Amino acid sequence: MKIRHINTIYFTLFAGMVFLLNACSQEKNTLLSKGWHNLNARDNAYFIARERTKELETDIDAKTQSDYNKVLFPVTIIDTNQTKAFKDKTDDIVKKASLPITHHKNSVYVDNSYILVGKSRILRGEWKLAAETFKFVNAQGEPNERHESLIQLMRLFMLKKDFRSAGYVMDYLDKQPIKSKRNIRDFALTKAQFNRYREDYAPMIPDIEKAVPLVTGKKEKKARLYFILGQIYQLQGVDSMAYINYRK
Repeated sequence: MKIRHINTIYFTLFAGMVFLLNACSQEKNTLLSKGWHNLNARDNAYFIARERTKELETDIDAKTQSDYNKVLFPVTIIDTNQTKAFKDKTDDIVKKASLPITHHKNSVYVDNSYILVGKSRILRGEWKLAAETFKFVNAQGEPNERHESLIQLMRLFMLKKDFRSAGYVMDYLDKQPIKSKRNIRDFALTKAQFNRYREDYAPMIPDIEKAVPLVTGKKEKKARLYFILGQIYQLQGVDSMAYINYRK
């Protein structure tokens, strides 16, 4: 009787494991399956890829030389001569970000992972592949991720000096109900970047002022934006506003 009882326990445990593995299949769309894949995608590969992308972007910002005698660019411009220096780090990011895409297909972090892949492709100089990645997310993703992918696509067009395409994307996004605070901030800065390229400084002011309260993290990022506002107001001869922003 004791042996039969032990066998029953083993059978129950085995059946439970089979049920759980089947329920958590990435091909299924159940709450249990999506929850399991969301947890694994977020807490493992996606989280690591996201943090390493942030670290690399911070490193690039720190190493980028700015000419303070001219109005600064709100968004760091990638030096295409340095793409080889980023290769090892971007290889690792792409490897990590690809795991949710291949192993957790029904996770909500798949679109975010594609965006990280696209960002890495920009840094590697693989601009055509990066554009294809962002366009894929725009076609297949959820609203927040679609908006984020289009913001990145607009930045890519500006790197390529394709301001006509960047303008089309900007006009489209201007008509969209962007809800994410991060996307509102990044789109405002990207619009300011667009006008900085054109040396059309006045329209940069409202976009930078919209972005400043939404900037988080290191104080240097917000300080840079206040400095740009000071530069523009000084060019306009509005010394009082230039002084206020320089102090900030």
